[in-house]
Amino acid sequence: MDGVADIAHDGALNLATEAREETEETMARLYSDEQLADIAKPFEDHAIDALRRGDLARVRELLAAMQDGPAGLDGLSGHTLARKAAKLRRDFG
Repeated sequence: MDGVADIAHDGALNLATEAREETEETMARLYSDEQLADIAKPFEDHAIDALRRGDLARVRELLAAMQDGPAGLDGLSGHTLARKAAKLRRDFG
């Protein structure tokens, strides 16, 4: 890049960085760190914790959820494979 383009590029980077920092400062969080850790925790760990507390109703609820499994993820995987197959078919005939 020439001198003028370098200055323009650096100025654009500075503006983008400032805008991102401002957004991060003003953006509200939807979940606390504790809530995120709880969401990321596997069903099995929740079931073991509930069993230790003696909360059998919660254990039954979690066992039912574990029995159903990640149905949404399976559907998404199937959809993704179908899209890839269609793309290959379109690209290669």
